[in-house]
Amino acid sequence: MLFSIAGSLSGGESHAAISRVSTIAYFGLLVGPAFIGWLAHQLNLTYALFVPAVLLIFASGGAVLIRRVVKKPAILS
Repeated sequence: MLFSIAGSLSGGESHAAISRVSTIAYFGLLVGPAFIGWLAHQLNLTYALFVPAVLLIFASGGAVLIRRVVKKPAILS
């Protein structure tokens, strides 16, 4: 769904928007576990796992904002 929204909001350059979203997603996939492992080594695994929980809260808030910006769902268009 995020790829559909990125493609529809770019204003004609959907390939560039989708590649940006893909790059950010793959970067998070590669760096996220390493960062959590490093943080668990520095602090504690319990505290390190709060990082994804906080990021999920921000992501859900971002989803609400995106839904307000996109009036019509991109999948139905």
